[in-house]
This record gives sequence, C-alpha cells and structure tokens, in this order.
Amino acid sequence: MNESVSKMLARYGCIRAADDPRAMREILQGVVLLGLWRGRFFERAALCGGAALRLLYGLDRFETDLDFTLLSPTPGFVFDRYRKAVVREVHSLGFRIYMTKKKIHRASSLESAFLKKGTLQYALEITAIPEQLRRRYAANHPIRLRIEIDTNPPPGATVESRTCTLPIPFSVRTLAPPELLAMKLAALLTRRYYRQPKGRDWYDLAWCAVHQTKLNLAHLEARLRQTGWMPPKERPAGDGKQPGAEAQCLSGEGERLADGETHPDAETHSDRETNSTGKGAGPVSKGGALTGAEVLKMAEKTIKLLDIEEARREVIPYLNAPGLTGTAAGSTTAWSPEFFREVFCRIVMGDVPPAADCGERGRGLASSGASHPRVAVYAL
Repeated sequence: MNESVSKMLARYGCIRAADDPRAMREILQGVVLLGLWRGRFFERAALCGGAALRLLYGLDRFETDLDFTLLSPTPGFVFDRYRKAVVREVHSLGFRIYMTKKKIHRASSLESAFLKKGTLQYALEITAIPEQLRRRYAANHPIRLRIEIDTNPPPGATVESRTCTLPIPFSVRTLAPPELLAMKLAALLTRRYYRQPKGRDWYDLAWCAVHQTKLNLAHLEARLRQTGWMPPKERPAGDGKQPGAEAQCLSGEGERLADGETHPDAETHSDRETNSTGKGAGPVSKGGALTGAEVLKMAEKTIKLLDIEEARREVIPYLNAPGLTGTAAGSTTAWSPEFFREVFCRIVMGDVPPAADCGERGRGLASSGASHPRVAVYAL
C-alpha cells in the first residue's frame, strides 16, 4: 500500500474494517481536491456544502459529496479540462478512478441544494484498491464520490482561502462561513419533501449555531429567489400563495427556477473577496426584501413539518466513527422542535440579533405562544 495512504489512515485510528470506507472516502476527497488545485480549478470555483465545513472548518461528521460553486455564472462551463488532473492524482496513490457525467432529470426526495438548472453532476467510482487494502473491503467494493458544480451561482457570496491538509497542505478557495450558513438554510427551507429529510443539513445547522452564528442574509435571499421565492410585497396582487420556496416547504409541490441574468467572470481574487457586483444569477432582486423575521416564520413552518426521527436516522451513518471528535452522534438525542427553534434563535439574521436563549424570539416562533425551555446546543 502507498505509504502516504497508510499514514493518513493512521490519523483516523480505524479499529473496525467497517470504519475504513468512510475514512478512505475522506482521504480520497482530499486527493480529488488536490488534483483540482493542481489543475487550477479554484481559479474558477469554490468548495462549499458539507465537505467545506468538514475539511476546512472542522465539522465533526463525514461527508460523501464534493459541492462546488463557480465564482460567477458561466453558461456552458466545461469541467472536462480538469478531469485529467484528478485522474493523475488518484492514480499516484495506486487507485483507479472512473468519472461519469450524470444527467439530472428530476430532483429526488433528498434533493441537493444545487439540483437546479445550471448544475453539473459527476459520479466518481474509485476501484483497484491496492492489494494490501483489499482484504479490509468486502469483495473490493469501489468507493463512490459525487461532484456537483453550480454553474449559475446566486450573487453576493464572499469567498476565502483555507488550507486543506489531506493529503498534503494546499490552498482551497471556499465560500466564507456566513455564505455556507446561507446555503444550508436555503437547502432546509426549500427541500421538497420533509417526510424524508436530509438530517445532515439539520446537523450542520446546529453545528453552525455554535461555531458560526452570522448569516449573510442578502445571499440567502438571492438563493431563495433562484427557487422562485419572493417576499409578500412583491407577489402579484390577490395572490396569497408563495410561488417558490415557501410553497415547496408547505406542500412539497413546485419546481425550482434558475433562469436569470449573468455577469462577467470575476477578475483576480484576494484571499477574501466577493463575487457580487450588484448583478447576478436568478430573478432580479430589489435587495433587502428578506428579513430575519421572515426567515424565522419560514423556519417555524419547516420545523413543524420535520420528521425528526427520519432526520436522525439519515445522519447517524455519518457520525460515531474514528476520526470524529466529541460526542457527535449523542448530540442528536437532544433533537426536538424546541431544540431547532433554539438553534434558529442563535443565528445573527440582520434585523434580528441572536438571543442568549429563546425568550421573546422563541415565543414568536412557537405557534402556541408559550415560551420554551433552554435547550443545550452541543457545547452551549
């Protein structure tokens, strides 16, 4: 086995064979990112989603996918030019990789935050595991990853450079934490079927409530507008229904919309910069229409529809494994509607400051009007 792979696996302290695929998948995610860095992909794109939180900010759970957003809307973006760099990097460790572009027909019940027009999706299957590792994997099963690239990103996102240490230290451009939180909230508030929830998003939201409480409200608004959401004052007269995100939240109906304007590719970028020029992808925004109070109203509707047991079951396979610190899986036992109301209470949302406990904000969220007891959120 490649010595560098052995050293990286040793960091995870794998005890059972069943633990290895998750650790190996994460190592290979780092290898893929390194290949993309060598291919200069991050001059055009930034890492985002759960992988960014895990690999760059210390999220205590595993992730399976690699999500990226281009720095500016780029219709017709071609990813193939970067594939060779990824293949070379994976081959250097003694693995073989097959990369297939997938056709996106219709969003599934666990749809991605990026499953919209302008999304590229690739399936990676890594096989030919080195001989010394094969006995630890049943029938030498391949390790599968998925890459998603948003080629029509919403405006207003700040990006920064962070260091990834797998397999060697190198720089990765990523969305900044307030934008990553906006992305998580957009996913939570617009997923179409809440009886099959993606527990990872809820877990990440609770983690952010401790480690990153500031939200880029304008970027969240831009993301919601790409789904067809609009504030009440902009809806057609006499139309009391929400055409986009809120309608999906309440009924599970409606499709995502993503047509819109584009702006030129960004020029040079510093370690921390914004891709917003006041123009951008998605329906034209009057700006500042989304308020923290409106987010809390949408959150309450979402929490009421959330099947907490299903959400917990979905996230558990990504927790409780070597290489994870703290009591990740144990933290889900506290999940309840009151818990997630408290989580939303701790996020800085523009006009609505964070609260030490739910207090008035908790009473505003609760349909009964009663206050809620303080609920511990991880280390709070």
